[in-house]
Amino acid sequence: AQRIMTQARSYQCDILLPEDLVVASHLEEKVASEVVDAEHIPHDKMALDVGPASLVRYYQALSQAKTIVWN
Repeated sequence: AQRIMTQARSYQCDILLPEDLVVASHLEEKVASEVVDAEHIPHDKMALDVGPASLVRYYQALSQAKTIVWN
């Protein structure tokens, strides 16, 4: 992963990783969830989606992008 990030920088390519995540104890409808920093996911939780700060960041980047590669 570090090699990919370094190579992307050399091509002036941004790889946007989430800064916050929606987490819950399990994937089930109506389960309690919370937003946490992407680097601090509690051991008893799983990441289910990107958080609101990440969504804003992605929106800003996508609205200005000329080319998008999605994987």
